[in-house]
Amino acid sequence: MAALTTEVSRDLDADVTVVRPAGRLSLATASGLRSALLKCMTECPSAIVVDLSDCVTVSTVALTVFPAVAQHHAAQPSVAMLLCGMRRPTGPGPAALGTLPVYATLADALAAAKDARRRQLRVRLQVARSLSGPSEAREAVGGACDRWGLDDLRHWAVLIVSELVTNAIRHAGTDVEVDAALRGPYLHLRVMDSDPAPPVLATFDDLALAEHGRGLPVVAHYSTAWGYTVNSLGTGKVVWATLRTHPLGT
Repeated sequence: MAALTTEVSRDLDADVTVVRPAGRLSLATASGLRSALLKCMTECPSAIVVDLSDCVTVSTVALTVFPAVAQHHAAQPSVAMLLCGMRRPTGPGPAALGTLPVYATLADALAAAKDARRRQLRVRLQVARSLSGPSEAREAVGGACDRWGLDDLRHWAVLIVSELVTNAIRHAGTDVEVDAALRGPYLHLRVMDSDPAPPVLATFDDLALAEHGRGLPVVAHYSTAWGYTVNSLGTGKVVWATLRTHPLGT
């Protein structure tokens, strides 16, 4: 049976990941695609666009991989999943996709993702490499929390974004971009810099000896989840963290 290959590209500016499977989508190959999509989900983009132009569906049941992945990370910020370029299946195929939106072309799907992102509550700012950078980020994120009624999260959100910006300016040595968005029941914070080197989470022993380097342990401790993504060209990265706006089950 022909293999199903998967190409992934990440547009960190647009906060969209495009996944391009190529080959035959069947019950046997769906598991590999599921793993690739779940990995993309853990990076918390605002949207994942799956371009099926080079994919042939040989089992309509295999299409359930898409809604299953879309619903998998209920304990993470909402990540929209959009499909495009598929040869519409007949019979039970459309029902297998649930409520996932399907667009004719990649351009249509990217436009829809951009429109959905534009409707989110969001603040974005450029922060120069300077001693005042963390303070600017704190002020912007604190103001956003005030406007969005996130009083209980304000202290922790300001602390986390300050540490992320300080870490980026100190270690990446570049200007940064700060982005805060309310996505479902989560406040999602992102700091983008121009250094692809991954952030280093110091150990407790390291921290006892280091004058600096406490930023990421603070982020890891106070956030619901955090991580990083290197852009497709390898010229920069995003370090992100999320905070729940209210406890699970409420």
